[in-house]
Amino acid sequence: MSVHTEPGEKVWFYSPVGRIAGLLWVPKDMKPGERLPAIIIARGFGSIKEFVNPGFAPVLNKEGYIVLGFDYPGLGESEGLPGRLIPTEHAEAIRCGISFLQTLPQVDPDKIGLLGDSMGGAHVLYAAANDPRAACVISYGGPGDGDRWFRSLMGYERYLKWRDRIDEERQRRVLTGENTYASAYDFLAFGEKERAEWEEFEKEFPTAHPDITIETAEKYLEYKPEQLVAQISPRPVFFVTAATSIIVPPDESLYLYAAAKEPKRLWIIPPTGAAFRYATHLKGHGYSEHVAKAFIDWFKEWIPPVRAS
Repeated sequence: MSVHTEPGEKVWFYSPVGRIAGLLWVPKDMKPGERLPAIIIARGFGSIKEFVNPGFAPVLNKEGYIVLGFDYPGLGESEGLPGRLIPTEHAEAIRCGISFLQTLPQVDPDKIGLLGDSMGGAHVLYAAANDPRAACVISYGGPGDGDRWFRSLMGYERYLKWRDRIDEERQRRVLTGENTYASAYDFLAFGEKERAEWEEFEKEFPTAHPDITIETAEKYLEYKPEQLVAQISPRPVFFVTAATSIIVPPDESLYLYAAAKEPKRLWIIPPTGAAFRYATHLKGHGYSEHVAKAFIDWFKEWIPPVRAS
């Protein structure tokens, strides 16, 4: 599958937090009067809209899909307190993205799908569970329970230290109204390899992975899309994970799949076909060829483009 980049059109819309900066990719071969399905791509923790471009947008355009990516509140060019990355607010921004797409004359308002990877894979589930306008969903490596995920990532001793840190900060914040910040690398328990990968990306994208508020960690531990995922039915959900996933273990997708109702599908990419740690999935068009094909096939099954002759 060939890889190329397209800049996308800068767009703006609003969420309850404030103004959201987005990028919109429209197929160049659209004909007058056509209305095509659209995909919102939600990337992982600390990711910005520019990561959609080396991701999947040009590939989906070729297949007849309009694509929207955006900066979550508190990241990139979007409004919100920098580094205050509240997961429910990010999921709500996805719902606002659906509303924005429905205002566009070139979008079929009944064919809007969601694709999220890593933490974005949790956000699309939370958004779809609360918004029936999401016609179908792909969750690639998203956690279903923030507290369970964080314990597995940190180990129990470090997890307890973070809980103490969160409790202390909660009391300080209510008295002062001020936020304390921590390294996103510390929160995600990055090893040397992951840190080195992200430091390379930050040379080109300095607004990615800023320091985060302690409140961010608190709200992620409270975040449990798994409790809502059954509400997505009867709309279809495709859970994808990699057997070698490091930051979000594949068990999280298994828990989510068990909690979801039909129609649903689970795909665990075997070690021979997966190279998914964290930052590496931002390279090239973002996905290996067989993963990209599976995503396209899923969207074509549930929200196929109808092209004018």
